[in-house]
Amino acid sequence: MSAEATLVTALLTNGDLTDVLTGGIYSYKALGEKGLVPHNPACSAASTLTTGLYLMNPCLVVNVRNDRPDYQRSDTDTQETSWTGDAGLWFYQERGHDDITDAAELVYAQLQSRVFAGLGLCQLVSVLDNQTAPEFDNVTLRRDNYRFKRIKRT
Repeated sequence: MSAEATLVTALLTNGDLTDVLTGGIYSYKALGEKGLVPHNPACSAASTLTTGLYLMNPCLVVNVRNDRPDYQRSDTDTQETSWTGDAGLWFYQERGHDDITDAAELVYAQLQSRVFAGLGLCQLVSVLDNQTAPEFDNVTLRRDNYRFKRIKRT
């Protein structure tokens, strides 16, 4: 299972988080080339058609990038080396930020300083809050960046 799939699966097990994020939790790769748009069947719950307009429901897109060996630990006998990866968690909400702020706090409580099988230790690195998502009208964006470290057999 990929690091992105591991994170999404872990987050989907949190009932409180899925209650807040009524638009869903998605893997960036699963969204494909269409991305987070109303006509993408991979994320149909993310938006609701209301009076002829699509409104964005609170949702989360997980994007893992830079999953790479850092060689801080390398063992030629066991053929293991340390890996570091970055995960961007993109929270979206139509008009306001209360739901995504609550969701980010739930994610922090679930991920911060925890070790996950196949993923390793997660740490919050930075937060970009109270932004407007340029690809949507009246949609608030929050991005939390997490870093994970693990030992992988090479």
